Amino acid sequence: MQRKINLIPSELVVSASTNKTKSMIISLATVGVIILLLLIISAIGGIIIYSSQLKSLNTNVDRLKEQVLSLEKTEQRLVLAQDRLAKIKEIRQEDDASAELALFKEMSSQTSPEITFAEVNIESKKLESTIFADSSNPLALFFKNITNLNGAKSILLSALSFNPTSGYLASLIFESDGVKSDLDRNLQQ
Repeated sequence: MQRKINLIPSELVVSASTNKTKSMIISLATVGVIILLLLIISAIGGIIIYSSQLKSLNTNVDRLKEQVLSLEKTEQRLVLAQDRLAKIKEIRQEDDASAELALFKEMSSQTSPEITFAEVNIESKKLESTIFADSSNPLALFFKNITNLNGAKSILLSALSFNPTSGYLASLIFESDGVKSDLDRNLQQ
């Protein structure tokens, strides 16, 4: 057996309880350092994971913002289109004189050169016209032609006068049936 030779004076020798305390402190310090290293590694891993999630969330937020802006623009265009359609429908529902204008164009195309239009008043469902004729023959031909006009519901001769120097003056009132085109009917639906 080996003997221990202790050259340190006995009063300087460390007691057994101090050695036990020292070894316990070294063990606790080692465990503490290991726990601290694990916490640091966990914190770094958490930061990396959370930063990648944050980047992903920021990307999703940016994409959603773009979608919202796109949808807002689409909604604005849709509201604008609906407003325009409503205004078009409102305008189409108002009384217009397009049928009466077509009636006047047809009437003037069938008029002989001896007939002169002195006055024409075009309103919705009503056309008033005053004409001059040098003699009765062109006037009779004009009356014959206007009886075959399309779109005239009734024709009223409101005044007829004769002046030997200027000729005949006739005032007519045409009431139209106000038939609208297919496009007008489709827009009203």
